[in-house]
Amino acid sequence: MRRLQQNGYGDAADSWVGRGPNRAIGPAELEGAIGRDTLQSLASETGRPYNEVLSELSQSLPDTIDQLTPDGRMPTEDEASRWV
Repeated sequence: MRRLQQNGYGDAADSWVGRGPNRAIGPAELEGAIGRDTLQSLASETGRPYNEVLSELSQSLPDTIDQLTPDGRMPTEDEASRWV
């Protein structure tokens, strides 16, 4: 979330956390927001092609973050630690 906010996509990221409709983010926007190196690491760790990881993340990330923040706010560190 921090990286999205730092790279100009804070409005989209905030829409995923807040209540209301989630703003979409395209693959190119997501790549610019979180960085090719991070995405390449995810692709390597999962053994999936880079473009597939990028496409799927751009489609699923808004809804996933929305589901993880049902109260319209980021979880505290204590709350997040219980997920692991």
